[in-house]
Amino acid sequence: MDDKVSVIINCFNGDEYLRQAIESVYSQTYQNWEIIFWDNCSNDNSSSIANSFDNRLKYFFSKKKTTLSEARKLAVSKSTGKWIAFLDTDDFWFEDKLLLQMEKLKNTNFIVCYGGVNEVSESGRLIRSIVPKYPDGNQLKDHLKQFDINMVTPIIRKKALEENNINFDEKIVASEEYNIFMKLACVGEFCTINKVLGVWRIRLNSLTNQSIAFWSKDRKYTLNQLKRIMPNIEEKFPEEYSYALATADYYEARFLIDSKKYFQARQIMYKIKTYSFTFFFLWLISYVPFFWNVLHEESVKRFLSANLLRKSKTKNNN
Repeated sequence: MDDKVSVIINCFNGDEYLRQAIESVYSQTYQNWEIIFWDNCSNDNSSSIANSFDNRLKYFFSKKKTTLSEARKLAVSKSTGKWIAFLDTDDFWFEDKLLLQMEKLKNTNFIVCYGGVNEVSESGRLIRSIVPKYPDGNQLKDHLKQFDINMVTPIIRKKALEENNINFDEKIVASEEYNIFMKLACVGEFCTINKVLGVWRIRLNSLTNQSIAFWSKDRKYTLNQLKRIMPNIEEKFPEEYSYALATADYYEARFLIDSKKYFQARQIMYKIKTYSFTFFFLWLISYVPFFWNVLHEESVKRFLSANLLRKSKTKNNN
């Protein structure tokens, strides 16, 4: 008997693309799954759409509006599968997503498996395709330097959560995926599927200053948690752990510049400018807020990234 996968769909007023998301689970070639649909006090048509499906979708309505971290944790508590996957209401999977992952996970000790995504605009235009760049195995060192996990494709062994007392943290406001996967990376091995498994719809107008305000705090909070899980992490991965802390400082500088506190932001960027060429460059342009702001527009960053990836692939093919 194939292992059951619990697909967590957290929803708050997500009716616009919801049917497509749910149907992408129903169309999976791997069919031993359940959907745990957690409605976080929606007041649109999300409830009627979710309840139009059969009993493989288990619908829960929250008693109160919570953070996404708490909502995910509550949804996980309702799951009955050996594996847990996640799908947001405006994303969707390709039909062989679960099958490819479950075939790779069979008879292994991997606790997490994730794949690549197509990032698309709200209209469905392809922005860029991203596939995992890290090899199977212990990936903690890699993710400390550059976190590589999207929230569309990961699948988690539920036993790994239970045995290590790991779950989503209600104190996290804006970086719940970084928090849980970094904790899991301390206790087990991950595997990757070097193929695009789903679509991540990028809503540029949802990236607000309010969420940026929590990025630094959330990351530092997570890094402190990692020290409790792995007390020797700073000795084992000194360069990577320091870089992760520097990235948290960079997030603080971003928020300060958005708040027009330029002097404080430049002080922080000066402190971390030697960690990488990127930080050095960002320190320089922190003196020109106009260019800083243009470079940090989400559409500009993704356009530059997509073109750099395309050029890199062309160079490698030649």
